[in-house]
Order: sequence, then structure tokens, then C-alpha cells
Amino acid sequence: MISESTKSSQKEQLILQAAEYGRYLQEQYEHNESLVSYLHDISSLLAFENPKDSSHWYLLDSVQKQKVLNDLNKALLARLGKPTDSVFKQIIQHIKLALSLMVEPHRQQSSFINVEEDFLDI
Repeated sequence: MISESTKSSQKEQLILQAAEYGRYLQEQYEHNESLVSYLHDISSLLAFENPKDSSHWYLLDSVQKQKVLNDLNKALLARLGKPTDSVFKQIIQHIKLALSLMVEPHRQQSSFINVEEDFLDI
């Protein structure tokens, strides 16, 4: 059985490794101020025993987690040379493009077409 002091030591070691990796990322992306700020906000969560006490606790929200996971998924797909958008999203983009090409510039009836509302109910 693992003692409490061993668990605490392992936790501290993991926090130090995460902080070190955060500093490394901040150095790598120092030219991107918004990313550095985001990394700083995430890193600040490590300073709290209970991260919900941090002013950046909202980053733990499921919506934020989903955003990060989507961004990570897109980065992995791009790295693998795969399309980063879903097939469904690509189809919608193609339909919008086709409609814009088919529509005569000053024809008023076609200006009321809205793919998302009329055909997809989004």
C-alpha cells in the first residue's frame, strides 16, 4: 500500500513537471501573446490545492474542456495529414459555395436562402 507521504511526493513531482512543461511551451510560443496568456492562465490552476479557488476556474468547465479537446483533435488530424473539418461541415461549406455561385448577383429571391435554417434546422 502506498503511503500518504509517497502520494503527496508523487503529486508534487507531477505538478513540478507540468509547470516545467508549461514554461517550455511559453518559451516555444512567445510570439503568440494570446497563447502565452492562455498557458499562463492554465498554469495558474496548479498553484491552488482546490483549482476552483482560482480566478481561472472556468477553464475546468466542460465547455472549455470540449474546446481544448476539439483543438487538440484538429491539431492531431492536421499532423496526420487528414482534413481537420468533419465531412458534414465540408458538405455545408460546399453547399454554401455552390449556392453563392449559382445565385445571380441581383436576384432577390435567392438572397433569402439560408442553408442552416432552411435545410439543416440548425
